[in-house]
Amino acid sequence: MNTEAKERVIPFWFWNDDKLDKDKMSHQMDEIYGKGIREVIIHPRFGLRTYLDREWFFQVGCALEHASDLGMRIWFADEKDWPSGTAGGRVTDKNNDEYRARAAKVDHNGKLMWRNSQFHPAYTFGSYVDVLSGRATGEFIGRTHQQYYNNFPGYFGKEGNGVIAGFFCDEPGMYQNLFGVVDGGMLPYTDGIIEYYQKINGVPFKRDFPHIWGGQDWKNRTARLRYFQVLKDFYTLNFLRKLHDWCFGHGALLIGHVLEEENPLNAIKSQADPFWAMANFDWATYDLIGEHLPQKQIIAAKLAKSVARTYGKPEVAAETFGGFGWGLTPDAMRNIGKWQTRNGTTVWIPHALFSSLDGSRRFDAPPSFFEEPYWSEFGEIAQSFRDQVGSGKDGKRAVYYPTKAIQAAYNPGNEVEAWKISEALRQICSQLESASTSMGVDLDFEILNDDGVLGSLPSFDHIYLPRATVIPVKVLNEIARFSANGGEVIFYDGLPQFPELEDEQGVFNRHLEKIKNGNTRVLEGKKTSRYSLESLLASPKAEGRKYLVWHTLSSISPELDARYSAVNGKVQHVLKWMDRRLVGIDRAINIAKKIKNYFFK
Repeated sequence: MNTEAKERVIPFWFWNDDKLDKDKMSHQMDEIYGKGIREVIIHPRFGLRTYLDREWFFQVGCALEHASDLGMRIWFADEKDWPSGTAGGRVTDKNNDEYRARAAKVDHNGKLMWRNSQFHPAYTFGSYVDVLSGRATGEFIGRTHQQYYNNFPGYFGKEGNGVIAGFFCDEPGMYQNLFGVVDGGMLPYTDGIIEYYQKINGVPFKRDFPHIWGGQDWKNRTARLRYFQVLKDFYTLNFLRKLHDWCFGHGALLIGHVLEEENPLNAIKSQADPFWAMANFDWATYDLIGEHLPQKQIIAAKLAKSVARTYGKPEVAAETFGGFGWGLTPDAMRNIGKWQTRNGTTVWIPHALFSSLDGSRRFDAPPSFFEEPYWSEFGEIAQSFRDQVGSGKDGKRAVYYPTKAIQAAYNPGNEVEAWKISEALRQICSQLESASTSMGVDLDFEILNDDGVLGSLPSFDHIYLPRATVIPVKVLNEIARFSANGGEVIFYDGLPQFPELEDEQGVFNRHLEKIKNGNTRVLEGKKTSRYSLESLLASPKAEGRKYLVWHTLSSISPELDARYSAVNGKVQHVLKWMDRRLVGIDRAINIAKKIKNYFFK
């Protein structure tokens, strides 16, 4: 099946009316067509009163018929609001407790304890689905994807006219302990994990499991790496692969993005291995949400580009503008699109076209491009993006994504070391992007995971290793070969220390010595001033507190979510202003100390 894009701009079209009206929807589709858009993603959202019932599929049928007449294609978001997996709460209602996500930990005696996760999907106090359970995923597919096929087989690609292009899966993952507050200190868990763990590792699960909450030594690192491998296998085989296989079998594509792509620690906590999770979609996709901060969001863009390069995906798509607010300007949209195409994006998913703005709907991650000043320029903005596709270039610098190091360091009860590794990666990417965008220095780069290093490292001139405390031996060997052939290896915030397996330490050390004897540099990680608020703003606990407030408010309504986000944004600006001045005070004190030491030795 051809998985290449037929359209470069595919906006979300929010179906969020109290009562859907086919004439209104046909009129909006005509408007969309008039702007040169040939594909849309229908996304059921907050405010919608009917979903996956007879009325819903009647309206979908009218839209498909009109799209066929216009020569358009339709995608469907596979969930009402987000994240994907509950079929609007049907999969996890009170009659389906077995399909709810679970969280586990050990008690003070080292005994395994588990309960249902306390994470709530957006705009509801309901439960999220167990993405590690194949039965739960089967229920989700049966209530969602299969219902579209049962109602409209003639519109699918395998047997019909292909008006249904595919499905968009939004932010699935393991939300347990994501920000250290909801399900704090716990891990994802499901039936069958104990047996599978023992089968692939040959050791008792109950012996290893308590070590995940231990310090930074061999037993604990090994237990964490083993558990992440189990989570990766369960999540891939029981959720992502099942969705993809169903879509492929029915002539539809599966696209979508995962969670927290710009934050390596959270991406690994929620996806186990974000590269491999993203590789299960037909396109590599990321989310640019909230506001445009190139130094922060460059990781998400480069991550998607790397997945496409490493695993042979034809497109790099970007869901863009969600939550940017009504202050977003058309010129800013053009500039953001230009930045995205320069960094490898080939498909734009503007968020969004709102069918209705009544009541609290206007607060649901705005803006709506049906409104001015956007709609009159939307066709031209879309064309400007299409014209820029392919304008980027591949960087000659590689930044290593230390997946194994973060996994090995991750203690659910104390995330500090895993967070430091994650921050080192964010810092080096931010510094390289800042130099490229602000100072015009050509420091363009690409992100490589283990498979990327093994498959494409010789095509680069430099590789940065950000606090990569754990690296697989075969990857370090490839880096040593790269160094021996003249490539530069740059250690950032510390040198590699350990392989995955303890008995490989000798071989690991020999490879590391070869690298150190070659063309290398050692860069110190960014140090936070003792007077700075930066550590307070960026620490896991601070992020967790902010997430807890958002999680509660967003469960109630988008208006509360939006008002909190606005207040939080203002607070962040004030704190950053104070931070700059406190850093200045810190520097003045250091200069004064140097002067004192010079004159009063």
